Amino acid sequence: MHTHALMAPVSVDPITSLSIFDRNDPTSSQHDARTGFRILASCVERSTVHYLLASHPGPSGWTSGYHHIAITTNRSDTKLFYRHQYYVGLAAPAPDSPTLKREMVDQLLQQSACYYPATPLSITLQAHLIETGRTDVGRYMVSVDASSLSFLTTDSDAIGRGLAGIDRRIEVDYGTCNFDERGKPVSYFHAPLNQVLSSSDYARALDHGFPHILEFPASADIALTRVVLRDRATGNMGAADVILPNVEHAPPSKRSVFGPIGSFGSIVPAPHSFCGDVYELPEASDKLPDFRELDPIGSVYTSSLDVPNQIFSNTTGIPGVTPRTSLFGIDYHASFWVQIPGEYRFRMASDDGAILQIDDKPIIDLDGLHQVNESSARIELEPGLHTIHVPYYQGAPVSVALQLWIKPPGANNWVIFDLKDYGAPASAPDMNR
Repeated sequence: MHTHALMAPVSVDPITSLSIFDRNDPTSSQHDARTGFRILASCVERSTVHYLLASHPGPSGWTSGYHHIAITTNRSDTKLFYRHQYYVGLAAPAPDSPTLKREMVDQLLQQSACYYPATPLSITLQAHLIETGRTDVGRYMVSVDASSLSFLTTDSDAIGRGLAGIDRRIEVDYGTCNFDERGKPVSYFHAPLNQVLSSSDYARALDHGFPHILEFPASADIALTRVVLRDRATGNMGAADVILPNVEHAPPSKRSVFGPIGSFGSIVPAPHSFCGDVYELPEASDKLPDFRELDPIGSVYTSSLDVPNQIFSNTTGIPGVTPRTSLFGIDYHASFWVQIPGEYRFRMASDDGAILQIDDKPIIDLDGLHQVNESSARIELEPGLHTIHVPYYQGAPVSVALQLWIKPPGANNWVIFDLKDYGAPASAPDMNR
């Protein structure tokens, strides 16, 4: 597990704003954060009440590389959880940086688009679908935010001179990975770009960003497109996901996609779903880590936890997130609605460790490094909104398992717990806002 020793900060930056985020209070999530960048929006942050703290780093906080953050409290009964670092891209190419061959760039972009970027993101990228009326071609408007333009290398003759009338050359590579509704990669494309910007084009980019249109063959089963951009000289990267409209999610009978049966989830967001933050664990452990101390590498969505005991080492991991088949964890969060009061029974099986919490109360504990194990528990639930939290990790290689069943009041049989069966009634507040 990661441990973070708090040391005296090199510099103290003033807090520019402090606000509370509560998913059940729409007024608390209306703050405009586009004046800067957020350090990882994750499932736990979208599911729990927390504070949003903003600061403006001094000049040293914008130098290239990782920057560590330390937040302390003088209250002995309070433990703080927060993102411990952020990354700033290179402002100029390193003198000894090698020039990658095109095949290596293509492999790097494919890995970055179909799993996760090879280097931390430092370029803010925006992307959206351009409707063409055609189903055989995908056309996207992709734009580098003006605030990130300093992380794109311009022609060396123009750097630092700032003279009117100078043309500037931008050389980048785009990669796009298309996923179906189950989160499986179905196609990948690589598009190099060498473009000369006039002084007026560059001035416009400083105000409005650097746009470009990408077009590539498409198919009807694409549910999400991930676009990555890599600056050729520095290796700085940006990424953006585009969820296509009118995505029809597969019914439960068609869930099987990776491994023999079942899936840990898809990177395509869906209503009435668990949102699971995915983590790559640094080492094997005999118990669940505290995921709040770690940084997630991506998120997956699934309406049910239904991965029967099976060999996982012969799969491609979790597409769109990580190729790992061991030493990973998923921290699932969701809300569900109960209409019938009474005793609800839950049963869970896992390999390796998992814990089931309802309304922040642990009711099943299968923590530890073990083969598939199973346990059940009972809980009284009143009508209304409830929360469910399932942290899970896979430590030892080969086999995995994670299944959650439910037996509602009056039922005779166990069934897989599916959030689609526990959505809010039409008169209730929207749980997914």
